Amino acid sequence: MKSRDAAEGEARPPRPVDLEATADVEHGSPSGSAATDTADAGHDADERGDSARLVLVCGAFHHPEVSRMIGHARSEAASCGIEIADIVWVPGAMEMPLALQRSLGSDDVDCAACLGIIEAGETQHGLAMGQAVIAAVIDLQLETGKPIGLGIIGPGAEPHHVDSRLEEHARAAVRAAQAML
Repeated sequence: MKSRDAAEGEARPPRPVDLEATADVEHGSPSGSAATDTADAGHDADERGDSARLVLVCGAFHHPEVSRMIGHARSEAASCGIEIADIVWVPGAMEMPLALQRSLGSDDVDCAACLGIIEAGETQHGLAMGQAVIAAVIDLQLETGKPIGLGIIGPGAEPHHVDSRLEEHARAAVRAAQAML
C-alpha cells in the first residue's frame, strides 16, 4: 500500500484510528500484535551469524506521515546492515511501550525503533504523554538490555514542523538502536 502524503502545512483535526485498516500495511503482523517469532529462539544476531533484527513500532494516528518514516527507516537499516524483522502498528505513542515489551521479549529480535508524532494540543496532555512514553522506553531498554531508537517527533509538534523532520527522526532512530547493539 502506498503512503498518502499530507498537504504541506495543512492542519488536520484529530482523527480516529482504524487499526484494521493499518494492520497489513507493509508487514504481515495482525493488528495490534507484537512481532511474530519465526526463527530459532535463544540466539542473538552474533550467534545466528547474520544481521541484527530490528522491530519498528509505529503510531497509526499519523499513518500517512509515519508510513513515510518507515521508508526512511528501511533505507537506513539497509545501509547499517540491519534487517527489519517486523513492523507493528499501534494506535499512538501511549501504546508503544507495551508493543515494544512484547517484541523485545523475543530472542529473535535484537533492537527496536519507535516512529510517531506527538502533536501540540490545547493542553499539556502531549507533553505528559511524551514524558511517560520516553520514561517507559528507557525502562524497557534497561530491563531487556536491548536498544530502542526513539523516532518520535514532538511532543508539541505543529503541522509545519512535521514534514521536514520525518526523514531525520526515522534515520536517527535506526542509527541509535544500531549504535547500542
